[in-house]
Amino acid sequence: MSPESGQDHILSVLKQALNIAVAWEKVPRNVAQQVTAPPLKKRQINPLTPDEARQFLAACENDRLGALFTVALTMGLRRGEILGLQWCDVNFESRALSVRHAYPAPLRIEATLKTWSYETRRWQTCRSRSPRTSNVGRRKEERPWSLAS
Repeated sequence: MSPESGQDHILSVLKQALNIAVAWEKVPRNVAQQVTAPPLKKRQINPLTPDEARQFLAACENDRLGALFTVALTMGLRRGEILGLQWCDVNFESRALSVRHAYPAPLRIEATLKTWSYETRRWQTCRSRSPRTSNVGRRKEERPWSLAS
């Protein structure tokens, strides 16, 4: 949940709760009705340049998540979409990737894997396909990896 939608959600819940308190005559009026959420600062997005992207992919080529980074970068997947990927979302026969789960919010996106079929197959063979590893980028007992770590 983005900070903006989270802030709006909290204000909405507070207004609803105070409306109930007014209806039950627990408070004289709903002071939250006069509150508007302050605007949030827009974060500047600094995408990688093509050279930076090539350097990044070269640096993580032999990493256990290298193929995941390749797919994520070339398809423009966001962190939550990457973390929600499961092996059942990868169809090697039709060369398609379905983003059905995002971490933490639900989402559904489908994309065709054209040149990345080899990468995802290589990536899958590097990981055990036991029930512990249904998530593409992590084992069930592992915490999700973070771009900050």
